[in-house]
This record gives sequence, structure tokens and C-alpha cells, in this order.
Amino acid sequence: AAMNGLNPGILGSTLIPWLQRSASQQISTPSTDRTGRIMDSIFTGLRARTGLQIMALNVSVALQQLTGGFVAMAKVPKKHLASAMVAYTKAPNQTAEFIAGKSKWMDTHIGESIFEIRKRIDDMIINPTKYDKAKEWAAKNGYVLASVMQGTVNNVVWLGSYNRSIEEGLDETAAVKRADSDVRQTQGTFNPEDLSKLETGSPLSRAFTMFYNYFNMLGNLYATELTKIRKMTGFAGPARLFHLYFFAFLMPAVVAKAISMGVGGDLFDEDGDFEWLEVFFLSQLEVLTAMVPYVGNVGRSAMNRFNDKFYDDRISASPMFSMLEATASVPADFVKIAQGDPPSSKKVTKDVLTAVGMATGTPAAVIARPIGYIMDVEEGRTKPKNPADYVRGLVSGRGQQ
Repeated sequence: AAMNGLNPGILGSTLIPWLQRSASQQISTPSTDRTGRIMDSIFTGLRARTGLQIMALNVSVALQQLTGGFVAMAKVPKKHLASAMVAYTKAPNQTAEFIAGKSKWMDTHIGESIFEIRKRIDDMIINPTKYDKAKEWAAKNGYVLASVMQGTVNNVVWLGSYNRSIEEGLDETAAVKRADSDVRQTQGTFNPEDLSKLETGSPLSRAFTMFYNYFNMLGNLYATELTKIRKMTGFAGPARLFHLYFFAFLMPAVVAKAISMGVGGDLFDEDGDFEWLEVFFLSQLEVLTAMVPYVGNVGRSAMNRFNDKFYDDRISASPMFSMLEATASVPADFVKIAQGDPPSSKKVTKDVLTAVGMATGTPAAVIARPIGYIMDVEEGRTKPKNPADYVRGLVSGRGQQ
């Protein structure tokens, strides 16, 4: 009665579905009929394989995970984060063991989730073939770079929050709970009990929310902090608002954009001038639009019209459809080759390897990055400035624009 008095219908629309997700550890709503279950399986597989093609050994994304340290400043003071970083740098393994010993949630978060344990049991029952084992190994280790970086940030944020709570006189239980909460609210998680209802629909609907988890977490974090700021009096409110904007919004947006453009070779224009407009202004607009579900890609495409890069102007409802488009282009690529009007070698290679990756569930598209860059260099479409720039091109697959 109390809940319905506060928000009629919240039990049936929000609380009960959340309890069901938490109990079943399912992150999608399964279909009940046979045809629906088949389609669920297809879209679930396509979504997983798309993520693997994009994320596997993605240096740019891995480095961007470090910007989570700025976001954490919305909850944890800078001095505590700094001291935690020093402690973790000096003894990373011991610090991780200390954290896992204090927090059951972090122990599970760092190690195996319940979902992964269930999947391992299923594998043992099914008795997978060597191919299945190889595919599973690739899927598990494809995210290794991003996982290592994010794990480091999570440990630093947790330790900083814990030390702060102990310093303020909180007891052990309260300090651990607060640290767990600060990690969840500033770094995000993929646990079923931590995802929003928007992210846990049918497998088809989840195809339209790929990579939305982080931006959804940011939106919730900013909304919560702004609510607190509105209740402050005097200069405390404006001071806190500036702190939130500068450290938890501006800095992660700008640094992440600079990393992305730096790895891609777009940080400076043809004249060698720093792309400050895109790094400073467009980075913030991109984060704002990305926090809006479904329409974020439209806004990003609109902003990309202001640069001179033709390849980022298209609107894609989901990365999954971009991968399927590349896969579907393979027959046409070979037809054009047979007709004497071949596409670029880089495009054909990328399309073929993407198709192989989507078909086999292995991160084959990763190989297209260095191969495509080498082809660009050999065919004169790009010219590395120095050995370091050549390595950058091999890693990103993109030459200087």
C-alpha cells in the first residue's frame, strides 16, 4: 500500500520484474513460443558475436576505461582516489585480494559471476567439441584488455571509497556496502540485478541498446547527484555542481574522445592543428545524446556531419546491423571483382573477415585492422609519419586522415 501510494503500478512494472531478474539471473525476457525462442537464440548470438568483433583487443576502448576514475569523483574525494591508486600500483595483487576478502560482491565481480558459473555447468553437461572450446576461449578472452583496465579502476574506486568511510568513522559493514555502491553507481555492472528494465527486454530489443549500459549508468548518476545539489543551500550547491560537471562529465568525455581520436589518427588535422572543437565540444554532446536510448546514434550522426570524415555520417540503429551489412556485402564484393570493378582491398578484407567472425563466433574481424592498414600503406592511401604512427595504424586499422 505504501509503495502504490508513492507510485501506483511500480510494483508490477518495476519491482516484481527486478526481483525476477535477480532470482533467475536472466538479463533478457525469453519468448514463450517455439518460434520466438528460435529468434531469441539468433539475436542473442548475433549480439554476442557483434560485441566480440568490436571489443576484442580494442586498445582505444580499453584505454577509455581509465576515464572511469574521473566519473568516480562524483562519489569519492580525489585525495582518497589518489591514495588508493598509489596503494594499488605498489601491490596490485595484494590489494585485489584485500578487496575480495572484504567484499563478497567485489569478489564475485572480480572473479566469476553467477551467469558464468551457470554457463560453465552447461558446457560440462553438453560436453563441447574442441571448436566450441576454442570459440568459448576467444569469447572469454576477447574482452581481456577492457576487463583488465576496468578491473583496475574498480579496485581503485572501491579502495578509495572504503578508506574514506573508515576515516569518517563508519563501521566495517557500512564501509564495505558504501564502497560496493560507489563502484556500481560510477562504473556500472552487467549483473542482472543491476541492469535497468530498458536493458533487459527481448533479445531483439537488446540489439538496439548495445553499449548503452555505461551511458545509462551515467544518466542515473548525474540525475541523482543533481537532485542532491538542488537541496543544497548557499555556495555549496554551485560549488558541487561545478565539481560534478568538470570532473564527472567534462573530463571523462574529453579524455575519452582524445584517446579515441589519438588512436585513430584524427587528433590533428592535415595542417597539424589540434582538433580542439571536436575534442572539447562534440565530445560532450556525444555523451549527452548517448544517454538518450535509441536516438543516440541519430544525434551522433548529425554531429558527425560537421567533420570531413565520410565514414561516420551514416545512421546505424545498432552495431549489430552494421556487422550484418558488412557480412551481406561479401557476395557483392566478389561480383564486382569478377566484373573488373573491384572495391578497395581493405573493404573486401574487412567484409570477409567480419563475415567469418559473425559466422564462427570468433573475433576474426580483429585481424582486418592491421591487414587493412598495411594494404592502405602499400597502395598509397595513407603514409605513416614514423614507426610509432605505423604501430598506431596497425592497432587501430586506420591511417592519418
